[in-house]
Amino acid sequence: MSIFPNWNSIDSMRRADNFCFWIGIIFFFLVLVFEVTARIYGGRKDALIEMRDRNTAIQRQREIEESQGKHDAESKALREELDAAANNTTGNLITGYTFGASVNFGDACYVGSDSGIYLACASNTAAMPAPFIAANSGTAGAAAILLRSGLMKNNSWTWNVGGTNGAIWVSNVGTTGNTLTQTQGTNTGNVIQLVGQAMSAESILVELSPDYGVLA
Repeated sequence: MSIFPNWNSIDSMRRADNFCFWIGIIFFFLVLVFEVTARIYGGRKDALIEMRDRNTAIQRQREIEESQGKHDAESKALREELDAAANNTTGNLITGYTFGASVNFGDACYVGSDSGIYLACASNTAAMPAPFIAANSGTAGAAAILLRSGLMKNNSWTWNVGGTNGAIWVSNVGTTGNTLTQTQGTNTGNVIQLVGQAMSAESILVELSPDYGVLA
């Protein structure tokens, strides 16, 4: 075959054989190197994809939590706004006093000997008369906002409305949330004091009467 130089030379063929053999070994080694390298880069690629997906999931979870936190804050603000709308007062408000004990919004109150604001109680002459209705809630030492006359609303109230049935009186109970009633006391020693008139099931027109009587 004349296309190969020195085709008929034993030494030339030996050298060509060795050359091709070692070239083949080198290429085989390079194939192994590139195969291992491809495996390494492929593993790194998979690790980066996994890391990217994990970071994406973490970012998505963080966004969900932030969105939930914002939603919770907005819901809290809305609830506070609704609570404020549910319990509101307009009229002749008095400040400058502090509660002498725990008092709830809408409780009838009297002024104690220490000038503190306490719960009025029609069965106890020492806890009467009631010149104010509490326009806020608080514990002993807290600043009091007091209503002398005006309109008070509380969505938890369920008053009867109309005529004498709508009249509101100071009750005989004298505990937080229970100082108003639509039933006059009938026992001896009960103090009878008109607080105002129910304008709806949830609202009272407060007109605290300066006149009161004690049942004999």
